[in-house]
Amino acid sequence: MTEAFYELSGGLAGQTPEARTEECEGIGPVPVRVYYPTGEEPPLPPRPSPASPVSAEYVALKDRFTAHMVRRIQGREPPPNFAHLPNVRLTPFDWWRIVGENVVWIVTDFPKALRDHLSRKR
Repeated sequence: MTEAFYELSGGLAGQTPEARTEECEGIGPVPVRVYYPTGEEPPLPPRPSPASPVSAEYVALKDRFTAHMVRRIQGREPPPNFAHLPNVRLTPFDWWRIVGENVVWIVTDFPKALRDHLSRKR
């Protein structure tokens, strides 16, 4: 810690710091107090798992959505009725316009655009 903070805080209780001067870029020499571990510190707690545990609320919500999805796929639940949209089924041509045209673009034009972008000089 810096000398100014050491004077303000009074330092760490029961430990003796080493007085040093550190060279700080853009500032110059800065007086600091350095504390070293004494070996008496308690060990660190165990590292937490990378993913948080799944809560009971999450499991219940997931099960509810899964049951709803299964009922919809099996036709045991009617589709939602949106009054502001026409209630029509998509024809194969509609699917082609939504999916097929994008697939054609990805297969034909996208590689050209990507190649041109990557070959540009920076």
